[in-house]
Amino acid sequence: MINFEREVPIVCHKEADTRGWPVEWRIRGKDKYMAAAQPFRTCSYCGSMHPLDLLVYLVKGAADLHGADWKYGWPHKFYCDVPNPDEGASVVVGTEYKGSEGTTIDLFGSASAFLHAKFYNVHLLDVEEEEFEALVHSLHEYTGITFVRGLGSAKGELYYSAPAPGYQAWGRQAEFFQKHIDAGLPVEEALLAAVRDLKQAMVRAVQ
Repeated sequence: MINFEREVPIVCHKEADTRGWPVEWRIRGKDKYMAAAQPFRTCSYCGSMHPLDLLVYLVKGAADLHGADWKYGWPHKFYCDVPNPDEGASVVVGTEYKGSEGTTIDLFGSASAFLHAKFYNVHLLDVEEEEFEALVHSLHEYTGITFVRGLGSAKGELYYSAPAPGYQAWGRQAEFFQKHIDAGLPVEEALLAAVRDLKQAMVRAVQ
């Protein structure tokens, strides 16, 4: 049985130049900028969501994954949207510099419905075999991309199989959007309806 709160050693960045700073998982907490809460752990080096936190969202159906640009030659990361438990709370959405006073003030607004995160796929190298299999299965269900880890002399390497070179996973919002287009809604209305449907699906998943 998977322990989703397990301490996962970070081994994928062992060759990275961290200039002496430790690479570790940052704990869940509050972030006054853009979103009032950060209900998942993140890597202190690359900012990736913790793989087991991602797995929780995927299993619950409470995440939307989007493909990232293949400029690095392979699907190196996914963008991930998850429900914001503090939607509507007052948060800092920007700053303004008061030149005459020499001060910077915070600008406040309402927290968004979704939190925008990212998952770097190299963190699949950090997890144990049972965790890896569950993640690979869920990632394939969401994106159509399959990952495998190397064995023997290739241990520590990550390989993938995608439907086509440069293939993009557009996420569940695209499915909702297409449903409304097929129903005859204009594009702008279909986009708004797709966002609404996605939000409702995510909220139901975490209740």
